[in-house]
Amino acid sequence: MRSRRLSEEGNGDPRIAPIPRYALRSMLLLLSTACTGLPRPNFDTASRDTNDTGEPVDTGDTGNTGDSGDTAETAEDTSPTVAFDLSGNLDGLAFALVQLPASEAGFVMGDVLFEQAPAPRIELRPDGEAYLQPLPDIVGLEGAFFVGGLHEDDGNLTWDPEERWFAAGSWMALYLGGELPELMALAGWQLGWNSILIDGAAIPALGDPLALPLINGYVDAVELSGSADPALPAGTRFALVPAPVFAGEAVEALLVDEVLEDPWGVSVRGAPDPSHFLDIDGDGFPEAVETFVVYTDADGSESVSTGDPGLGGVCRFEGENAYQGVGLFFSPPTTSVLWPVYFAAAGASVGWNAFAADPGAETLRFLDADALIDLVASGECVVE
Repeated sequence: MRSRRLSEEGNGDPRIAPIPRYALRSMLLLLSTACTGLPRPNFDTASRDTNDTGEPVDTGDTGNTGDSGDTAETAEDTSPTVAFDLSGNLDGLAFALVQLPASEAGFVMGDVLFEQAPAPRIELRPDGEAYLQPLPDIVGLEGAFFVGGLHEDDGNLTWDPEERWFAAGSWMALYLGGELPELMALAGWQLGWNSILIDGAAIPALGDPLALPLINGYVDAVELSGSADPALPAGTRFALVPAPVFAGEAVEALLVDEVLEDPWGVSVRGAPDPSHFLDIDGDGFPEAVETFVVYTDADGSESVSTGDPGLGGVCRFEGENAYQGVGLFFSPPTTSVLWPVYFAAAGASVGWNAFAADPGAETLRFLDADALIDLVASGECVVE
């Protein structure tokens, strides 16, 4: 199977993911883009100061900074500035807010803050000012990125370096300070707290920093079903073949290797054998990529082997001729919060994912459960 990357760049340091270019460069794009049609947040921006010169504007208002008043008449403001709405299985996990310093290579995992037991809603008041750093190529503007994450917990509600992260949000909290360019203000950005969706879009969507979704989307099992092409010979078998096999390596315990029935259905649960994993992209994160192979059991071994002729694969058909080859990959949780951030940005999950690959395509499309019930095992299907 051809290696298909989920991102533009890899990096050998597992603490670094190539995501911030989407966020930082997208903000730069706003400076040279007309404001018509740009996404606007749900909060009021009418009070923001602007001028008619097109120059950056320092409004003097840094948003909800968490600073208390200087006079006896002003009570300390203790209202939250960032809030997360949690969902999914939260058993055995702990919540943490993680600060993500941005570098030219990508986000780096920074300080782990505000750790606590997970709850449906978590409200916080971080000190955004303390983590401000200059944003590349935007003179006078500083930013600080934060993400909510869920990690396994040994009961002390403190992240230890060996504890793995199961989820992180693609919606990030972003604190801005300094001088805000006018076009960014018109597009909905504000000094103080913002929230942005990191999904690779040219211009990131803006949201409400008091309503950041955080879902434990870890997928432990996947089910697939479909029909068999009647043109296939009797006794045809199919198997899920791990990527190391195509690299000439031996593996243990295939997840699926059985006679192809019509209709057919398979259920895959839990992590595959360690021999299935391969660091395909050389980024320090091994994955188990599994490709469906339809074959003839020429040697009578009742298992796929090098001498068995391959007949095809498993596909989703769209239209009369167009198809997408279907496969699976498993990405285990890691000790870096950046891995679930990376997957959330790509629309995938930690754990099992099903993908579709157009013939000759260099990118993958991820499939939800509804797309895995009308598949076809056919000689027309080939996943490169």
